[in-house]
Amino acid sequence: NAIADVLTGDVNPSGRLTDTWARLIEHYPTTTTFKESPDYVRYSEGLFVGYRYFEDDEEKQQKIVFPFGHGLSYTQFSIQNSAIFNEELQEFIITSNVTNIGEKSGKQVIQVYAEKPQNEKFIKVKRELVAFGKTNEIPPNYRTTLTMRFKLKDLASYDDTGVTGNK
Repeated sequence: NAIADVLTGDVNPSGRLTDTWARLIEHYPTTTTFKESPDYVRYSEGLFVGYRYFEDDEEKQQKIVFPFGHGLSYTQFSIQNSAIFNEELQEFIITSNVTNIGEKSGKQVIQVYAEKPQNEKFIKVKRELVAFGKTNEIPPNYRTTLTMRFKLKDLASYDDTGVTGNK
């Protein structure tokens, strides 16, 4: 019944995908090693596991059917963001004003991504999810505010290889 309610519009979906869906199974780098053992999977992509694997070049992005964080709704939202850095708390505060500009009530998910500093020796993922939040149900033509926070230390990187000369 739940699927029928979503497909007929009786319930407005508001979830987001927790992984990237590629067009073919062969587009995932673990496909060749997945069946080596029933006890483990050998991941060879290092930092670039899951959605991060598809982020680093346009050719890989062409293989995506549904990206990480993708979701649908029967309504539309206008989102206006602002961000500040609180030096005393050493945290970023992201405020999103979310207005339902559609004709049905719905919830909206806000996702905050960061790109960490890198260089040719110290490679990082292109973008990393650092905060997210979900509004309560918003009726048409109403607005709500969603506030998300993350610490400056959440943007730190650990150099376990020693290529930067500093852990």
